Amino acid sequence: AAVPYCLQRMEDYVNFEVLSELGFEGVYDPKACIANRGLLIIDVPTWKHKNITGKIEDWMNRYRNAERDLWLGGMSQPPWLLAMNGDYMELGEEWNCNSLGRDTMSMWESVTLRKNGYDHKALRGLGVKFGPYGSISPYVVTCSGNAKLLHYN
Repeated sequence: AAVPYCLQRMEDYVNFEVLSELGFEGVYDPKACIANRGLLIIDVPTWKHKNITGKIEDWMNRYRNAERDLWLGGMSQPPWLLAMNGDYMELGEEWNCNSLGRDTMSMWESVTLRKNGYDHKALRGLGVKFGPYGSISPYVVTCSGNAKLLHYN
């Protein structure tokens, strides 16, 4: 079980052109939300039955043998995402109040914040600074009031 995180998508981690060259065209959705591993609950018998460790190792081998990078953004998250391919029980967002301790929100994160009712006046009231390309500092967390788990990263 994990919390879906839709500010990041599979296409942010995986090179779908290389994935297609390896024969996996149409198997993965580039627009699928990732599963955030800030809180991960593993049913060990199911994990073993589905051979998740073996699938992760297979993806690591494919990466090592590929002529071009199959993924970016680290060496643990992408093969895990590929091995899981969305096959997990979804936990509610309250189980992973994400990004505490970060100093900046990207444009896309700040757009989401604004869609949730934080206009420029409210953000100025919080003392945020507006950066280039729609970024803001510091990172504004809105989930801590009802969170069951605070995720500092």
